[in-house]
Amino acid sequence: MPPCQEYLDTGVCTADDCPNDHGLRLCKLCKIWCQGARNYEQHLQGKRHKAAERDGRPPPPRLPFACPDCGERLKHVVSATEYEAHLASERHRAAVRERDGSDRPSSPDAHCAVCSLDIFEQDRATHERSAAHTKKERFAAYQVAFSEAERDKHGVSVDQSVDFPFIDAPSGRNSIRARKSVEIKLSSTDISIELVRARLTSSISHKSWDPESKCGLTLVRCVPITDNTTRFSFTITRTLFPIRLRATQSVILVIDFNSESRGRFEDRLELTFNDHSLNRRFAITRNISAIVGSREDYEAIKPIAPYVPKTRKVALRATDLNIELGPKPRALADVNWVVRLLEYRIPPALEQLISTTKRGQGLIKSLKATWMPRVFSPDTYARFFRTLLHVEEAQLR
Repeated sequence: MPPCQEYLDTGVCTADDCPNDHGLRLCKLCKIWCQGARNYEQHLQGKRHKAAERDGRPPPPRLPFACPDCGERLKHVVSATEYEAHLASERHRAAVRERDGSDRPSSPDAHCAVCSLDIFEQDRATHERSAAHTKKERFAAYQVAFSEAERDKHGVSVDQSVDFPFIDAPSGRNSIRARKSVEIKLSSTDISIELVRARLTSSISHKSWDPESKCGLTLVRCVPITDNTTRFSFTITRTLFPIRLRATQSVILVIDFNSESRGRFEDRLELTFNDHSLNRRFAITRNISAIVGSREDYEAIKPIAPYVPKTRKVALRATDLNIELGPKPRALADVNWVVRLLEYRIPPALEQLISTTKRGQGLIKSLKATWMPRVFSPDTYARFFRTLLHVEEAQLR
């Protein structure tokens, strides 16, 4: 079945009975997407993902058997570190100098923020037309849509972390169970909002799940089958929907986790609300994960320090100059603010794209392919104008 276009554009589908596929999974480490839980699981077990985990950053784009610049075979290059080592090798530089003469730099002099890859500036146009770059652009667009779906909106806030704490599974224990509560709050008494549905993304991915599992309003229970022996499930149990949200009372959803094996398990919680004042639906999502295993092994192999990427040098900006700020206008200084407004900082990925891409048509093309919504509608106009304001603010710095 074809993928759901609303799911790809906004990160969530609000339709009651959508017949299309909703099995898109994102691997943020490798910056790729997989269609379906089985393909996603196969990717997690692949060499490229394992190399990216060891390296702490995305792998290079899939290359042909030979380097496009020097012609050397790259059959065994799977990590970004190995690819950069090849580009920095004297053998590669000598081959490039011999081919292109002295006009071409001996090392990459530009950076592609979408692919997180150093490139030659004179090859940028060819690189941006490549299939690998196009796939990275699509991933960035999907990631922005999924991040937008996770944002609290319309005065409704959901617990930010829905992940289960590490579940210790002693040897010989066949069934592992855990429970997690999710709190939903309404911040204003002036709006009328109902929670009309709570479901898991796995409940609408029809091909990969147990046909006997129930997926309804009062019980959402979907059991992914990864092989003939391993089964797990996330279960949402709640009374009859819809539920009227009140500012003085929180709504609690209970998620139960059951598993017959160790490992890492993931799903996605989709909460659909109805705003009666605007007569429209909206959704808020949260990623769910659970890790089952030996706590002693987990403590022994977990990272002891965060990965610190290499900082790139950028041109001098206005913020680096010695500028004396004048006094604030009296009208603003005398305003007695009722509440403190939230800070809407520029997303780091968007700020990196703006700082590493030349202004003009190149930046406009990259923004359209990644951060700007493909369709301008009541559901996407907020992201459209928010991105424009972020770009304007970044360019004024």
